Amino acid sequence: MNLGNLSTPPITLDLGEYVLRALQSSDISAWYAYLSDPEVTRLTSYIIESDKAVSTMVEEYIAGYAQKTSTRWAIARKDSDALIGTCGYYWWNASHSVAELGYDLARSYWGKGVMSRAVQASTNWAFETLGINRIQATVMVDNFGSARVLEKNGFLREGTLREYKICRGQPRDFWMFALLRKDYKRSQ
Repeated sequence: MNLGNLSTPPITLDLGEYVLRALQSSDISAWYAYLSDPEVTRLTSYIIESDKAVSTMVEEYIAGYAQKTSTRWAIARKDSDALIGTCGYYWWNASHSVAELGYDLARSYWGKGVMSRAVQASTNWAFETLGINRIQATVMVDNFGSARVLEKNGFLREGTLREYKICRGQPRDFWMFALLRKDYKRSQ
């Protein structure tokens, strides 16, 4: 894995009318606004009770840029720079060449292909820049929209992780998805 090629903050990736750009403290209120929507978080492990929780997440991701341990981008409108979602890597492990992908999106942007483009761009970046071998993502069982995004991008569902996370006080099952570098190269 070539961490020497990483910029701090991460490079901006063009998605057409949207961009993937570094998270900023000015994104906190927009991120909190849509993570406060119960429909957005219903099939996720997010527990967002205040803007302070989102502020902590932003601070951790910005610190991850500098430490080269994670890359989470803001998905922003090109015309206004307004955050509408996030996409990127919670973590990666250089010695095992694996990274874990995560993402979220304001409900008003669902079904428009925005997240599929963001996942494609972040996947291309991880394989081409980091030299990752495996990108994985966990999706709460029954989150069919999220599963479709991954499947459109070549990820395969590998199985179910039973009672993988406690979500709002209940153990929940998650699907494990993964895309391997060799399968990504074949699709190019």
